[in-house]
Amino acid sequence: MFDGVVIRDVFGIVRDEAWLLREYGDVGLYRAAQGPGWRLLEIQENRDIRDGEVPQPGPVLNTAESVRRIAPLAAATLICKALSADGRPAVDLRIAWYWPDAPEDRAAMPVNGLPAELRQNRALVGYTNLNGDSGFAMGGGAYYTVGEEMAPHACWVHGQNSDVLFGLGMRRGTNHDHLDFVFGQTAEEPPQPPEPPKPPNVDEFQAAVLAELRDIKALLAEILDASL
Repeated sequence: MFDGVVIRDVFGIVRDEAWLLREYGDVGLYRAAQGPGWRLLEIQENRDIRDGEVPQPGPVLNTAESVRRIAPLAAATLICKALSADGRPAVDLRIAWYWPDAPEDRAAMPVNGLPAELRQNRALVGYTNLNGDSGFAMGGGAYYTVGEEMAPHACWVHGQNSDVLFGLGMRRGTNHDHLDFVFGQTAEEPPQPPEPPKPPNVDEFQAAVLAELRDIKALLAEILDASL
């Protein structure tokens, strides 16, 4: 499901999909349609630093842009970062923030629609800042129990051909443990259909038919001579 997406723990160590699902439950990715649009690039764990753990400061979400440095306590704000096709922060980009009772917004829907687990046409709009970040505050309704329920939130680029990351929220029994992530713009072109076969040249077609008729006539003449 998360092929091609870099998954990192709170210290920036790359983890696999099994780790993500074990630690954060039913996180899902609904892919955009083929062609230009927005793809999920990275997921970054944001949780409290536990006693005995030693944080390694520095950029953890992206090698080109420092999104945040590891803090002792996770904030109750989820950060969605967006990077343009050239790797720079996408500024003033509308980001859709979903939960089941979010305001109705039909224009927010991504090109490929939403997964069956989510209600249609529901989203709150946020805008990316100069760093390409859009922050969404989470309240008590964002808490969920891993392995028992799916978290209520989802996120995508508003009204665009965008991946949809869903099953987002804060792990119950923690301060504000959650996932931050990065969307990247892609300029890839949709696959082109194969060119239809060219119609046969009329003159060439007629010449081929006449040649076959001559061959048939010659064959018939041979058969006739042999029968006499």
